[in-house]
Amino acid sequence: MFEEFLEEDRQVCRITKQDIHAFKRALSETPANYVKRFPGTTLPDAVKANKARAKSYPTLSTRTINDKYLARLHSILNWCVRSEIIPDNPATGIKVDAIKKSERPRVNFSPDDLIRLFNPKHFNTSTPFNEMQWAMIISLFSGMRASELAQMQLNSIRTERGVLVFAVEEETKTQDPKD
Repeated sequence: MFEEFLEEDRQVCRITKQDIHAFKRALSETPANYVKRFPGTTLPDAVKANKARAKSYPTLSTRTINDKYLARLHSILNWCVRSEIIPDNPATGIKVDAIKKSERPRVNFSPDDLIRLFNPKHFNTSTPFNEMQWAMIISLFSGMRASELAQMQLNSIRTERGVLVFAVEEETKTQDPKD
C-alpha cells in the first residue's frame, strides 16, 4: 500500500480521504533526514532500510508531519476547491494527534493507592481535621488542583441554591500566550 501510494500518478479529482490517511501513515514511518541517511534511495526503500537497521533512525516528528506536509497538502487541495477543480478537500481534518513532550501521560490512582492515601488512621474523627486532611478530602471529591486548594479561604465556601460551592476566585491555569 505504501509503495503504491507514493509511486502512483493520480488525478487530483481521484484523491480520497483514504489516500490522505495512507499518506499520513507513510509520513509517520518516514525516517527524518532520509535523503541524507539513505542517499540515492526512494522513500519506500528508505523506510524499509530504516526498519531493517538494528537501531532505526527516528521518524518525522508529529509537528513536521502536521505543519509541513499535511498543512501544505491541505492548502493545495483548498486551492483546487476554490478553483472548482474538486468539490471538496479530502485532507480536511486529517492530522497526526500528538501528546506534548512536556506533558507526561496521566496515570490514575489505583484503588490500592486511594486506600493508602485515605486510610482511616489518617482521619481520626475524635479530633478536628487539620488543613491537610480537609484539602485531601476536598480534592478527592471535587477534583480541584493543589493551587486551587491553596487559595481557599472560609469565605470561598458558600451555599448557592442549596448546593455547597467552593468558589475559586483566581485563575490558576497557565494562560496561552495567544489569548
